[in-house]
Amino acid sequence: MFLRMLLYPLFFHSITGLLEVNLYAHSSYLVDMSEYKEINELALHSWNFLK
Repeated sequence: MFLRMLLYPLFFHSITGLLEVNLYAHSSYLVDMSEYKEINELALHSWNFLK
């Protein structure tokens, strides 16, 4: 429980960061799809781990 309380702020901070990265990638097409997919899978794994 305590660990989860420590991880949540970190996680939500990283999620907002990921959203910014995703928006940036969409607007500029600098990130290729494989890298984009990896980032999203990582976010999903983190989310499932914290749930």
